[in-house]
Amino acid sequence: MRALIDALSFLPSLRAETAHASLRRIATRVLGAADDFEAHPHDLDRLHALRRALRLLRYALEWLEKPTDDFRELQEVFGEAGDLSMSLRYLDACPAAGELAAERAAMAVALGKCPDHCLRLWTAARPHVEGLV
Repeated sequence: MRALIDALSFLPSLRAETAHASLRRIATRVLGAADDFEAHPHDLDRLHALRRALRLLRYALEWLEKPTDDFRELQEVFGEAGDLSMSLRYLDACPAAGELAAERAAMAVALGKCPDHCLRLWTAARPHVEGLV
């Protein structure tokens, strides 16, 4: 770890115009992932792709010391959908899955509500991303 930190210290500073150009490219990538998600909001892979793109955008904004409040809740809600999806996959593979049928049913209901909730939150946040392009 120490060697990595030392190596990173030799990198040149990122110029502001380069950082802002990168931010525009990241925002464009988010909008592309969002178009896919909007066309298929119940496709959890597309929801996850948008979540990853939003995470990158949020980190870029934080690095540039710009506000990220518009994206924090969105990223958390998208993350909850991903967590529920993965939990269901693990539960289905569990040897005791039959004994956990009630828990699985509750998680499936919660996951079923996530895409619409994510879509509503994304629709509200989209103009903020479009403003970055």
